[in-house]
Amino acid sequence: MTTTRVGQRRLAKGLLLCFASALLNCTRERPTPDVLILNYHGIGADGEQYTVDEAQFAEQLNLLRGMGFVTTSFADYFKGQVERPAVILTFDDGRKDAITHALPALSQRRMRGTFFIITGSVGKTGFLTWSDIGSLRAAGMEIGSHSITHRHGSELSDDDLLHEFIQSRVDIETHLKEPIRVLAYPYNSFRRRMAQLAEKAGYDAAVVGPAHGTGDRFRLLRHGVYRDSTLGQFRQTLEGYVRR
Repeated sequence: MTTTRVGQRRLAKGLLLCFASALLNCTRERPTPDVLILNYHGIGADGEQYTVDEAQFAEQLNLLRGMGFVTTSFADYFKGQVERPAVILTFDDGRKDAITHALPALSQRRMRGTFFIITGSVGKTGFLTWSDIGSLRAAGMEIGSHSITHRHGSELSDDDLLHEFIQSRVDIETHLKEPIRVLAYPYNSFRRRMAQLAEKAGYDAAVVGPAHGTGDRFRLLRHGVYRDSTLGQFRQTLEGYVRR
């Protein structure tokens, strides 16, 4: 066998090993959480794509309950204190309808939710006040951070992003007098540096959308629910977690 052919075989073998290694690493990065995480924004009748109608929301909650899902929090999930199948209902932005629409529907069914707050919007028209946020917490809901200004992470430097993550957490902790440990990246956007910054900022976990979500604590996959989400599509998402 010539030296050239030996070299070619070694090169091919090396490439194959590199590909196998990359595939294995990719597989390790792509598992999903063993708890279903749903992502809502608004609940109401304004017709906006990110706002789910009240009747639609009620149907979804009833289906969850009918299929045996138990609502839980991130805190309990990471302690291993959850029944199966489990679901974490998350609500982004801290809109006023969290207290006027989402909370009554959840409380009526003895369900829980996690509300991610844009701290720079607290008290503004259409958003929760600090008193409202305290009421959510007193009702058994979990509170998390959604940054200060909800600016896209790709637009910010590491220092600015770290400030957004830290200060929003501190602001909520100051008002609630308890640790805040979960972050929702604005726009469900993700860059690898953001996971490191979220951990550095003092969080235990962070959530992101389907484009970047995995089972990793700092890029936990959650499924968006929108006005045009049909009940059939919703059921299909649930069925994937009932079988786990």
